[in-house]
Amino acid sequence: PLPPIIWPVMTTEDGRLFAGLLIENDMIVELDPDLQTPPRPLVSNGVFIHLREGPDGMIYAIKWFDGEIVRFDPDAPETVETVATGLTLPFNLAFDSQGQLYIIMGVDDATDAVARLDLTTGEPEILATVHSLLYGLAIDSKDRIFVSSVDDGAIFEVLKDGNIRMVSPGGMTLPSDVEVIERPDGESLFLADWGAWQEYDTTTGELRSSRHGTWWPGTLTNPDTIAPFGDNLLLASSENQQIQIWDPVQQQEVLLIDQPGVDNAIGFAGAIVATSFESKDVVSIDPAAPEQQTVLAADLAYPLGLAADAGNLYVGDFLAGQILQVVADSVTLDSPKLIAEGLQGPEGMALTGDGRLLVVESGANRLSIVDLASGQVSTRIPELGILNDVPRSRPQHYFFNGVDVSPSGMIYVTADEPNVIYRLPLPPQ
Repeated sequence: PLPPIIWPVMTTEDGRLFAGLLIENDMIVELDPDLQTPPRPLVSNGVFIHLREGPDGMIYAIKWFDGEIVRFDPDAPETVETVATGLTLPFNLAFDSQGQLYIIMGVDDATDAVARLDLTTGEPEILATVHSLLYGLAIDSKDRIFVSSVDDGAIFEVLKDGNIRMVSPGGMTLPSDVEVIERPDGESLFLADWGAWQEYDTTTGELRSSRHGTWWPGTLTNPDTIAPFGDNLLLASSENQQIQIWDPVQQQEVLLIDQPGVDNAIGFAGAIVATSFESKDVVSIDPAAPEQQTVLAADLAYPLGLAADAGNLYVGDFLAGQILQVVADSVTLDSPKLIAEGLQGPEGMALTGDGRLLVVESGANRLSIVDLASGQVSTRIPELGILNDVPRSRPQHYFFNGVDVSPSGMIYVTADEPNVIYRLPLPPQ
């Protein structure tokens, strides 16, 4: 079998199939299109993230972290020629009809560029810059250049004069967690949207602020979950295995913690509480000394959902289908207290303030309400719209689906399959 992360994949004009075995193997291989014979190794020692067949029949590849573009003959791969070096985070490449090579590359921690690369000197000529994290690059038969943004899904055309034309406006790309925070003049909904966080006005739907991630150190991680932490935002990334505190006013990182297997984090009692699908525990982290971590609950099947008020902390076990209380009246319990069971893949959770707990049951594709006193579970939204076809490269819960209750009593919940956020009233008890 092939490794779990196959990226990129490319076919040549004559039907040959090539792929990069990212992260685990760091090599380029030729694949049998029928997948009957083993991969044929070609080139190794580089995080190769994009491949293109050049007009000369050579394979051009980006060595991402090395800032290089190389080329090689697929029938004589022992000879690898460096085309360009010293590039800043090159990410994609494409040829036009004249054989001219174009690339996406970084400019600074908030800006990417489209550049024309001189194949003789290896020097890039920047054609246009975009305040976005660019991802896709395509050139049509008329040599028009198009790029896409990973942080909001927008598609742009790069015009001959260096200006940018919007082809398809951006929006949400993968809505995950939500948090509603009261403002002096209203309410803001903060959304973790994989490559970015976004702030929306809950009344008008207007985008008030946002921040996209980049590949630069010290910039935004790819958030699965989002929560308030004082005046800052607390983010958790299962992809990057990081917890990050982000200042949304200064738009800068306050703290970054490498946390293996992290899948959720919230603030509780002045500390960071995080779950880990790798260590299967719930820990409390002192933000002033992140290496000091106290285990609140251990030996869980798959801790994921978190919800808390001033003195009580609850965790959802994704695989066991349970809601557990870990802290009661500011005292950590010797063993977690079972609140409810029989749930199917509990993910996002939110306390309602009246003795109930909202839970996204991803396995049942619904939003449920748990009575904390009786453990009774009722359905609030059936057929929510949750992606459950999990690739091998993702954690078992795939992508997080979050829920929150606003100070005004409205429920907000994400659904990643239709790519929406639902708003509905909290029903009376």
